[in-house]
Amino acid sequence: SRFRRLHVISADSNRSQTPMLLKIATMDLILAVFELGGLPAQLRIANPMRTIRDVSRDLELSGLVELENGATIKTLDLQAWYLELVNTNLSRFEFEISALHHQALEIWSRLVTDFGNSDFESADTMLDWRIKYRLLSNYAKAKGLDWGDPELTQLDFKYHDLNHGLFEILRSELGVPEVVSGTVAANAKVEPPQTTRAKLRGDFIAGAEQIGQSIAVDWMHLKVLGPDERSLSLADPNVFEDDRVSSLLHPN
Repeated sequence: SRFRRLHVISADSNRSQTPMLLKIATMDLILAVFELGGLPAQLRIANPMRTIRDVSRDLELSGLVELENGATIKTLDLQAWYLELVNTNLSRFEFEISALHHQALEIWSRLVTDFGNSDFESADTMLDWRIKYRLLSNYAKAKGLDWGDPELTQLDFKYHDLNHGLFEILRSELGVPEVVSGTVAANAKVEPPQTTRAKLRGDFIAGAEQIGQSIAVDWMHLKVLGPDERSLSLADPNVFEDDRVSSLLHPN
């Protein structure tokens, strides 16, 4: 009852690590400013869901965003506003942020400046929408296809395939930069953060696999399946030690 989970996701899966960093780090920083009361009311967007679709189709970033107060603002100007708000509040409150946050701020600032100068090439090996746009454009030109052709739609989906996607080929060809090493990413698949509820979920799953127990797990619920079905709720996302998790698998 004390927490709500903010699920930040938008359309296709990111394959490049840079937009994943930007998405997570900038949202984290903006939420910090929001908690301080630092977001002015005049930045509220009139229709956020429609706007995110409109902006995603505005490849030249020349469109206008309608605000709640009836005014309009250019897409990049809105980005610049948020960037300035974050930097101002970081300086004002002397926040200590991670190296990844610093990296995200540097990339964010550079992209806003480059895009403002109509320079999109700096993003051609970093951002999924630029990488994919070049891929589809070159393919359409080579094959003589228009943008509504089903072949391009199929190519679009193949780019985002997590197992055998086109991105894996393009990553090496284009030299797409990494934010974290392959080793760190591989370890993250099997070792959850040790200071959050994720550790308890991981311990529960590992314990169930050891004894061959069928289970069901979501963000905050652990359940043992079968004739003796029982469950446990993990209400606090910051609790990472709980004797009830082991007892759930070994009740006796």
